[in-house]
Amino acid sequence: MKIPKKQKDILVKDFLEYRKLLLSIEESEEKPDEKHMLYKTLNIFYNTTDYELDKLPYKSLKDMFKIITNILSMPQELIRTFTIDKIEYGIIPNLDEMSFGEMVDCDTDDVIQQIAVLYRPITNKFKDRYLVKEYEANVEIMEWLNDNLTLDIYNGFISFFLNISQHILNSTLNYMVKEVGLEAKLKKDLEINGLGFHGFMN
Repeated sequence: MKIPKKQKDILVKDFLEYRKLLLSIEESEEKPDEKHMLYKTLNIFYNTTDYELDKLPYKSLKDMFKIITNILSMPQELIRTFTIDKIEYGIIPNLDEMSFGEMVDCDTDDVIQQIAVLYRPITNKFKDRYLVKEYEANVEIMEWLNDNLTLDIYNGFISFFLNISQHILNSTLNYMVKEVGLEAKLKKDLEINGLGFHGFMN
């Protein structure tokens, strides 16, 4: 039985399976069965079977479940580099210089595909600065990430771009209030709806 202690110990494919479980429970009109929910969660994250869980005390099961919920609620910063088969990959140093091909291939809801595009082999490195290889679609890396990507990289990537989105929205709002003299009601509507900015950043 594997014992996860941090997001690096959890595979994204397991997390996505868990998220699918939660969505199915949300969509169901029936009240979720506690044992079913508990066992399915522990099966996913601890790689256990129902038979193994049946032998454990109920308190241990609840503690195991709490460990997972704590790990999943931890904030995660952007992981700038990681290593695959002794090759170090880094997120592209300058998002402003993305090629058209990169932008097209990033135009997807698939976060793992976006990571496969924006993280590339490091060609030169000096301290915390580096250059990455020119972009070319790589099916093998995409397949590897689907099976092996860890949650710390995935969540850090999402958090980073959500923060950028929020920063852009706040900066735009502040500019419009200060320079354009936005009315209070319109300002409130913008804060709620983002005037299309949330959709645009997605």
